Amino acid sequence: MKSGKMPDVPGSQAYASLVGLYLPTWTGVLFIWLVMAATVGSAVVAIANIIGSDIYRAYINKSATDDQVKRLVRIMVVIVTLGVIVVALTPMSILMVLLFMPMYTAPFVFGFVSSQYWKWISAWPIFVGGLVGFGVGTYMFLGMGMWGWAMIAAFVSAAIITLVGSAMIKDNFDFSALKAYKG
Repeated sequence: MKSGKMPDVPGSQAYASLVGLYLPTWTGVLFIWLVMAATVGSAVVAIANIIGSDIYRAYINKSATDDQVKRLVRIMVVIVTLGVIVVALTPMSILMVLLFMPMYTAPFVFGFVSSQYWKWISAWPIFVGGLVGFGVGTYMFLGMGMWGWAMIAAFVSAAIITLVGSAMIKDNFDFSALKAYKG
């Protein structure tokens, strides 16, 4: 490092090494803080909304008012944020956290994209496939240390469950009902 050369690191760690080694500490902290705020912030809000609207109102309290759902979403934002803080304070490498972030989206990509083109793709198989794909990918990433293959395995396993499940469970959603909302 004193000779002015970059240390020999794998390609995926080069940018983090550059920030960590050659910039003042406060800029590295600011960089990580901004990256985490941008990605984790939107994920926290999305998770809270899914729990409040899609799970609580649909299955737990079907007669929940908007104020009850809003209160639950706000509570879930606090709980999920505290969980993120606890994870951030663990001795896990920041690089590992940054590499793991795409893992929760990879399993849902096939279901989302295919549902835009094939009307027979159902929501429940996408959800179940996404969870199973996330579990498979997480195990391969954290348990076996295989990042690239973990993303592929998460995507493929979720795609298979989405296709097979959608063939078995039909949503039969009438998209013409949405025409009233077109403005």
